[in-house]
Amino acid sequence: MGPLSLYLGIVIGRDAPSYTVVKERQLGKPSRRGRPSVFNRPEFVAKFPDVKVKLERKELSFLQATQELDVSYATLKRALKKDAV
Repeated sequence: MGPLSLYLGIVIGRDAPSYTVVKERQLGKPSRRGRPSVFNRPEFVAKFPDVKVKLERKELSFLQATQELDVSYATLKRALKKDAV
């Protein structure tokens, strides 16, 4: 066991959080692991309301909407379900 595992009182294995995650939790910061969310991209946030209205009016197809927002079909479905913006 290393010094961190002795300090934390755990056995470090695959399921244990990394040193960085532990330190971020201690400092009260959110973990920034994984892929960034599309819902945080400024261009998506700016375009989504207009695209949503056009979809409701049937002025855009789903494919055209995904191309305009530069997201996948599944991401657009998730955003509409979540009503992201």
